[in-house]
Amino acid sequence: IASRADWQRSLRLFKYMQRQLWCKPNEHIYALLIGILGREGLLEKASEVFDEMPQHNVVRTVLSYTAIINAYGRNGQYQTSLSLLDQMKKRDRILPSILTYNTVINACARGGYEWEGLLGLFAEMRHEGIQPDLVTYNTLLSTCASRKLGDEAEMVFKSMNEGGVLPDINTYRYLVETFGKLGRLDKVGVLLREMEEEGNLPEVTSYNVLLEAYADSGSIKEAVGVFRQMQAAG
Repeated sequence: IASRADWQRSLRLFKYMQRQLWCKPNEHIYALLIGILGREGLLEKASEVFDEMPQHNVVRTVLSYTAIINAYGRNGQYQTSLSLLDQMKKRDRILPSILTYNTVINACARGGYEWEGLLGLFAEMRHEGIQPDLVTYNTLLSTCASRKLGDEAEMVFKSMNEGGVLPDINTYRYLVETFGKLGRLDKVGVLLREMEEEGNLPEVTSYNVLLEAYADSGSIKEAVGVFRQMQAAG
């Protein structure tokens, strides 16, 4: 993959390959170039490369669609990402992958898309048989943290737990940030206990995040309570 300074060289090499009979670019090469151009913010060029694929007899699949969706999403144009997702499904009848949905949800979350819209995408992917993964849930929880959405964070975390997706340290950092902003750090402890009761013991780092948050706020009694909870959980 070309470095940031080499997008022009990459594009020239790509155009050269298109003119040859022995080394025509395949979809993987197209997706790579779209990614490079998107990284540079050259969305018009990225779109040109994507749009010309059919005339070069290169079939567009989830790979190239995800690349162009990501190009627009990473540059803050989440509405275009949504339009491309719709085009992908309805016009070209291509089923998105978990990576496609995670890319769109992340772009929409960073772009300020309303919470109901994010939940709509979440429900849409599940309806299509695509199971959310850790990246999906953490993206939603990060949004809850930035927007101070306590009830929504609780709902996402419980859905994550019910779906058998194990949280990581970032999951708990987002929960602590969310409920810390709302002055409800105790809620994180409740969620940890619910995990314990269902047999999904959190890692020690998860408790440490909450322990540190209480300590930083001077809530020594609560910090000791988390420590006792850790001991009880083994």
